[in-house]
Amino acid sequence: MDKESIIREWFYRLPKGYAEPPYTKAEMDILHEVLNENGLNGSVFVNEAIDPGPKRNFKPYGDKYTEYEKATNPDLKEIDQLDQAFLDAKPVKDSKKKHSIGEGHNWLIEQLLKEVDFDERLFNIAIEQDKQGEFDRFVALLPEGEPKLAAIKYLNSLDDKTLTDKFFKGLYSDKAPTTTMKLPGGFETDLFNIDAKGIGKGELWGAWKFEGAEVQGGTESFDLQVIGTKYEVKDYSGKKAKDGKSEAENKNAIRVGVEGSVSKYNFWNQILETVNKLKKANAVKNVWRKLPGGAEGAESADWKKLFGKEDSLKDYILDRVEKQVKVVTGEFNKTDTKKFIEFYTTMNKLFKEIGSTEVNQISARGPNQKPVSIVIDPVPLEDFPDSGEFTINISDRTGGATPVSVINFFKELEYVRKPESFMRDINAAVADIIRQGEANYWMVFRGKASDITVKIINKDRADEFQFSTISQNGIKFIEPGE
Repeated sequence: MDKESIIREWFYRLPKGYAEPPYTKAEMDILHEVLNENGLNGSVFVNEAIDPGPKRNFKPYGDKYTEYEKATNPDLKEIDQLDQAFLDAKPVKDSKKKHSIGEGHNWLIEQLLKEVDFDERLFNIAIEQDKQGEFDRFVALLPEGEPKLAAIKYLNSLDDKTLTDKFFKGLYSDKAPTTTMKLPGGFETDLFNIDAKGIGKGELWGAWKFEGAEVQGGTESFDLQVIGTKYEVKDYSGKKAKDGKSEAENKNAIRVGVEGSVSKYNFWNQILETVNKLKKANAVKNVWRKLPGGAEGAESADWKKLFGKEDSLKDYILDRVEKQVKVVTGEFNKTDTKKFIEFYTTMNKLFKEIGSTEVNQISARGPNQKPVSIVIDPVPLEDFPDSGEFTINISDRTGGATPVSVINFFKELEYVRKPESFMRDINAAVADIIRQGEANYWMVFRGKASDITVKIINKDRADEFQFSTISQNGIKFIEPGE
């Protein structure tokens, strides 16, 4: 056998039908089996065109093993050499491009698909079950590459009874996924768990279950299409039990792609502005004492909650930003949400008696002057003339922090003025993600690995999706019913 034949045989024996570096011990053990059966070892992957010389672990690809190393190390570092075999693979004879491991891998997948196909018995059973047309359509709609190879490998492994009673009996058994359903164990769960490169769990199951379903294979912003209806497929089912532990459900929030970027939404700008204002104010000596309830020895409960020495909301936010380097880096957890709600609500309460709409501060600017904030006696804005003389009384023109200037500084924050808008705006952003997406429905898999629920949610229910957290600058949310 040549090296390409060995790789094909190796891939065929692997559970996924392929392998990618770094290779696991189990994957390498199967490769060794193939080599031993053919009286070979890892030397078959050495490119003889490479300039000979000593090879060590710290050396790059290109140096062969010495004779001593061949004699003392029979494995000959197959992992390195297998990667080199991928590097050597070329899709066309006249190619001058040096191919990457990924490109070599894709070429091998293409070669396998030319040589491997569904067993003839599948087509025979399809005819017997009067499912030839449906099966032909199912095959035609499979995405090319690894998804198709994975489907071939799985279906070819099934016995005739399973194919007859499960696969063909259930093929296109439903018109469209419109209601929540349970995923039966056994065959359907196994089909659900196929996770090939380019598709996610559940997509091949959907392609089998629903008449005319087509997996998009990463070419669209949605995952599955059933006769013009588009579905976003998200697998949040639990993992199989390991090491004697019980199965557990996956309660993680849903994460989406660039459409969930927080930078698009005003609520995130307000969060960052809140952080900036806290940092600026905290750098001014005794600034917090200038706020209502801050008189030393007579601090109010709200002031202590905001600015007290122990577990204050101000210190929590600054610690998250300056010490933990969170929030500003696009990480906003459930505790952050709770603390920011408390901050906005408490600040609003602290300022509740300061509801005047009169002007009490103006900014003086000049072409060669640093802007100066001037505190004045309150004047109704409507009293200011459009032009001409007008008398105001100046209370402070130093530009330093005063009770008036500090209060005005923080009341510029939208959520200090209207704290109820904070969560409303966040959940509105979640609903916007759902509405603006191309998918007509969301298909979300939940439950334990052996007891999976398939939830079908119309995008018309966008308002029922709820914000969870922000991670890596992306909004994460929970679907209705969770």
